[in-house]
Amino acid sequence: MKRMIPAIFVASIAVAGQAFAGSFSSSCKNISLNGAHLKAKCQMAVGGKWADESSINLNDHIGNRNGVLIWDSKKFDDHCESKWLDAATFSKQLLKARCKTNNGTYVNAEVNLNERISNINGKLKYDQ
Repeated sequence: MKRMIPAIFVASIAVAGQAFAGSFSSSCKNISLNGAHLKAKCQMAVGGKWADESSINLNDHIGNRNGVLIWDSKKFDDHCESKWLDAATFSKQLLKARCKTNNGTYVNAEVNLNERISNINGKLKYDQ
């Protein structure tokens, strides 16, 4: 039992230091999409205050590969249409779109933004 207390204490410090790393939607509100820009008002790590609206350009981090939205790529907005957000579950904030395949047809695509977008002290950030 004595070993668990330090581990819990260390884990608490790590979480506080990360300031809501990953799963941005659990600590943000008014989440919206304007073109390729994700916008939200996010909670700050200390005191629980809400920061001013933050924005991140998803075009800098998400691409389209043959109709599939992929991380660590760019310019999905150039090849996808009808983009929208879907809060499917508490742990999923989905970016959905109709994206062009190599043969020119459009298919439904999605990516869970909570996988790589974090709230770092009230600011939306990309986790590499």
